[in-house]
Amino acid sequence: MINHTNPLRQLSKTPEQKRFYSSSEWTHTSKWFRQVNPLCNRCRGRDIVQVSQMVHHTTPLQELLDTGQNPHDWTVLEALCNDCHMEDLRAKRGRGGAKVQGEFKRPKGGRKLLQSALYGLNRIVGAH
Repeated sequence: MINHTNPLRQLSKTPEQKRFYSSSEWTHTSKWFRQVNPLCNRCRGRDIVQVSQMVHHTTPLQELLDTGQNPHDWTVLEALCNDCHMEDLRAKRGRGGAKVQGEFKRPKGGRKLLQSALYGLNRIVGAH
């Protein structure tokens, strides 16, 4: 039998972290953060247009919880696509997930993705 385990699940979360990520407050924070930040922050820095798919803590969640910092504070959050998030997790696990800047290629349909992201952003801020 082939094991189709999601590599994101290989980093086990503590019960406290599981409660946090399943809370309605985090769901609300994540939703609003992605609406305000519709593009992946790291891809955008490489002139790649990619829609953000998740919200990532720039400081590890457990560290925030242990030190009493607010994990909903937008200054410790970053909008990422799945690829950039996986790259970050691989790097943290020591699997060389970090890519060199020259390895990134502009995705096909980049203009359509940009138009779609801008349309979504305009809908959020009410510009028509």
